[in-house]
Amino acid sequence: MSAAGSIEEDIVVTQPGRGLQTVGGLAATKLVPPVLPARHVVRGGLVRSLAEAVSAPQTKVLLVSAPAGWGKTTLLASLGDPGLRREAHAREAFELVWLQLEAADRDPARFWAAVAHAVDRIRPGVAAEVTGVARATRGGADAVVPVLVNLLVDGPPLVIALDDYHLVGTGEIHAGVDLLLERLPPSVTLAFGTRGDPPLRLSRLRARGELVEVRSADLSFAPADAAVLLGEAAGGIDVERLCRRTEGWAAGLVLAGLSLRRTADPVAYAESFGGDDPLVADYLSDELLASFGEDERERLLSTSVVDRLSGPLVDHLTGRDGGGPWLAGLAAADQLLIPLDARRTWFRHHQLVLELLRADAARTLGDRLPELHRRAAAWFQRHGETELAVRHRVAAGDVSQAAGLVSDGLGWRLIADGEPEALSRILDGLGRAADDVTGCVLQAGWCAFLRNDIDVAEERLSRARAMRSDSLTEANPLFDALEMNLALGRGDVSTAVAIADPALASGTLSAQLSPMSTVAGLAYAWAGRLAQAREAMAVARRRARQDGVITNEVMASMFLALAEAEVGDREAARSTATRAIELAASRHLARYHRIAVAHAVRASATGDPAQAAADLDRALALSRRPLGILDEAYVMTVAADVRLTAGDPSGAELLRRARSLVAVCRDPGTVGARLARVLSRHGYEDAAPTSPLLVEQLTDRELAVLRHLPSRLNQREIAAALYISLNTVKTHARSLFRKLGVNGRKQAVQRARELGLL
Repeated sequence: MSAAGSIEEDIVVTQPGRGLQTVGGLAATKLVPPVLPARHVVRGGLVRSLAEAVSAPQTKVLLVSAPAGWGKTTLLASLGDPGLRREAHAREAFELVWLQLEAADRDPARFWAAVAHAVDRIRPGVAAEVTGVARATRGGADAVVPVLVNLLVDGPPLVIALDDYHLVGTGEIHAGVDLLLERLPPSVTLAFGTRGDPPLRLSRLRARGELVEVRSADLSFAPADAAVLLGEAAGGIDVERLCRRTEGWAAGLVLAGLSLRRTADPVAYAESFGGDDPLVADYLSDELLASFGEDERERLLSTSVVDRLSGPLVDHLTGRDGGGPWLAGLAAADQLLIPLDARRTWFRHHQLVLELLRADAARTLGDRLPELHRRAAAWFQRHGETELAVRHRVAAGDVSQAAGLVSDGLGWRLIADGEPEALSRILDGLGRAADDVTGCVLQAGWCAFLRNDIDVAEERLSRARAMRSDSLTEANPLFDALEMNLALGRGDVSTAVAIADPALASGTLSAQLSPMSTVAGLAYAWAGRLAQAREAMAVARRRARQDGVITNEVMASMFLALAEAEVGDREAARSTATRAIELAASRHLARYHRIAVAHAVRASATGDPAQAAADLDRALALSRRPLGILDEAYVMTVAADVRLTAGDPSGAELLRRARSLVAVCRDPGTVGARLARVLSRHGYEDAAPTSPLLVEQLTDRELAVLRHLPSRLNQREIAAALYISLNTVKTHARSLFRKLGVNGRKQAVQRARELGLL
């Protein structure tokens, strides 16, 4: 283990753009460890023991958990320096993969894409394989992790360092990382730099001896190392006493060293220096900033509005020249400004210093702060870093302009990249301003649809259609694409087709974005209109390749196969479904849940019982994630048919599930027709169960809700299971309670069983 004389910091980093070298859309400085400080203190025994622990086959996790300022980042970064490992006599060789996380990485798709690009620097090709899957599945770990693990199996040992892991605190990401740990190859170790223990299965790792932990006590500086860190400033003072007062805290020692070099009485200062955060902040405020000249202090305060600094950015913010040399001079003078790349182009302040500067700027710059944020926004926008531009527009109070940036491009890029959670957070940050911009309202509708919140999506779409406040008019195809998706999400095929027909008839479908042509093709496939499905899907495949939306390309082939199957062309359906499955596999989307439909189509069209059984097992496994009501009803219907034909009684339960789903569809299209054929073929009555004791019989949709009442699902979960809104479930429940003459759920289940309805 190594601890250094720099202050470890935890910051939110900038987004990529032409102003900052990028790798796959990520800031390059996210993917390389920060430059180690000039007075780096190597504690050989710690480096050696840590390197050996990481190299042990049973070690899966290195957890470096401590508050700010204890040297977490420097410790992890030192693992990437072969010279330090040799100096510490570490026996084992491994390569360090580095990822500096930020709050924006909370979106699962973005998180896994960032991990892939970090690994790609050591294992070229990983990013190309993983990123597409992450975006296509919106960061679904069950699809992403197997691809990543397969790419990690071969090659030299790796340590994947995830610094500032506490900034990505979402349950979905933690669950995905847990899955990765379960399948991690023996040659790979995950290292976490974090301010608190992450909610991973640490106790199990600890019990198995798979966890190496480093905490504040391990990072604490002993007097000998502190003396090396302080250098000339240690002369004549009681270093041991100073260590006790700072408790070996790296940040406190560095700050003390800066003052010791400036004070006229270093011995007295060392005696009085306090190591706790409030006293350090007082020191910074009273002494450190006061030691700078007026011009330098002004420049520090003006540039504190941004998280990372480069010479051109400093010049833009201050309206002066010489920002590059000024940054280099500050970094050379102390260890509070940390260079982020070997060329020393980009820098960042320690978090304690940045917080102090911003607090001081709020007190002293006053009305100038909004203009500084506007300057920052303009610079980031000009260099393609739109998310940062939005953040600074909001900080400047220019929320309308920020909303315009989101509406005009950023939001659609995030949707296309499979990052709706990131977009939702940005829209939430815009507050009411987002409600006044048509594009933002429509984007909020897309986000709601992608998380299967149909009620909110419909409300947002309706509101967006009623607005005429900006350039995004109702004629934009993204309106129609969302409305068709919502219609199909309700199981309303005829409505979706009615929206698609004018675009297809006018020839404008080919000029529109891939979401429009793809969902139009889906609508025609579910309607059994093969000719129109072929035309729309041909456009969808071409546009998907142009737009880089690989899921749309796969879905176009898959649903063309479905359309061929529903008009009775079994051979065409089988071969097209096979091509779709192979295309998905070639794009590492074999675990993409919607591929279930392709397997179901092939199972229904093949004459090979073994192939059909294998495809159905695969389709049902993929169906554990929500597919969409028509997709799932189709898979369940085909699976029920094949299993009942083979004499497998489990097909009856699948058939009941299919009937429940079709019952709540407004117009199930060919799914309803296929279900009717299957029911007839296997001797099931298509009519809903009735009871002569009821004056008013239950409808199919009420029965679908009733069948879920004996389960432990709450009403919201029943709505999700049936792909309908919560309000619809409540309406059906009230109606069936009235018809059964009961007042609650338990009574309804009991009465329904008495009547033979369950």
